[in-house]
Amino acid sequence: MTALGAALLLAAPAAAQLPVDETGATIVEELVARPLSPGPAWWRVADEDSSVWIMSLVQETPAGFAWDRTVMERRMYGANLLIKPFDLSLVDPRSILGASGLLLQVPFMLGGGPKRPKPNPVPLEQRLAPDISARFVSLRESLGQPAERYAPLEPLDAMRLIERDFRDKHPRRGGEVFRQIEATAKRNGVRTVAAYKVRIPSVKMQRISPTRGKEAECLDRALVSLPRDYERMRRSAYAWARGDTRTTLFRAESPMGGALSCSYGVGATLEANSPLARRLDEEFVAGQVATLERALKTPGRSIAVLPVESPAGHLNLGLLGTNGVLARLKARGYEITAPPGLEGK
Repeated sequence: MTALGAALLLAAPAAAQLPVDETGATIVEELVARPLSPGPAWWRVADEDSSVWIMSLVQETPAGFAWDRTVMERRMYGANLLIKPFDLSLVDPRSILGASGLLLQVPFMLGGGPKRPKPNPVPLEQRLAPDISARFVSLRESLGQPAERYAPLEPLDAMRLIERDFRDKHPRRGGEVFRQIEATAKRNGVRTVAAYKVRIPSVKMQRISPTRGKEAECLDRALVSLPRDYERMRRSAYAWARGDTRTTLFRAESPMGGALSCSYGVGATLEANSPLARRLDEEFVAGQVATLERALKTPGRSIAVLPVESPAGHLNLGLLGTNGVLARLKARGYEITAPPGLEGK
């Protein structure tokens, strides 16, 4: 259930991800930095006798990813709290209704859709348009897979298989960084609290039966997006590890853009510009601000690990946004210190 809530919070709205504004109009420029200290960027929120050190958090990393934990481990020692981005609230009636609605759809999602035709005697690569076929061959060969593996499949089935082959070849880890941070907190006896309680929205899954032409479009989308999104994720992770906050804002698109969105449609309520997605982002920011303020009522130091972006991709509502977490805390009179890379500027 926690994974389900996390997926709804972080993955589904990003399926219609908003573009990053490179002009900086939606982010607070003086809060974006490439710090001088090793490891990820940190921001400090403080009043007279307490402080919260906020480290940006990366959601996905390549397999074997490593980062400098020196500063994190030093600041965790003696901390009051570790504040994580979210947790699933099953006591909220809306969560119960939303989860029940999703669970009722499990048989529908596992039903397998329309019966697939018998294997096509004409090899897949000969049935595709020349440009799509060329992209398919290029990706297939980069994965070391023979043409025969996909030859009898229809495009949608070939898309599912090549996505799986790509992820086997280029594994990625979700939540690995936070698990390492949480383990450090446990070793130091630091209690963990959530900045936001996820309430599962009620959504409707709608089965999609693509035409043959549409299946080819779905396959082509996967051929383009798989290597592109993996590279974005990889670049973003390593930028995060060296404290390059701006690059981490260019996050990879949601994997819902592939096989899942071509097989099932999630109700329009989860589109990034929908009222639900906007309300989700507003609640996410408000929850973070309220939790940080509660932590600041206790003298001493607390640690927070928060994503720089909002769930639905509204940059102005993220950690660094003009209406985001740090901007709201600054407006309430707290002292905000940006990473040391901006000192003297």
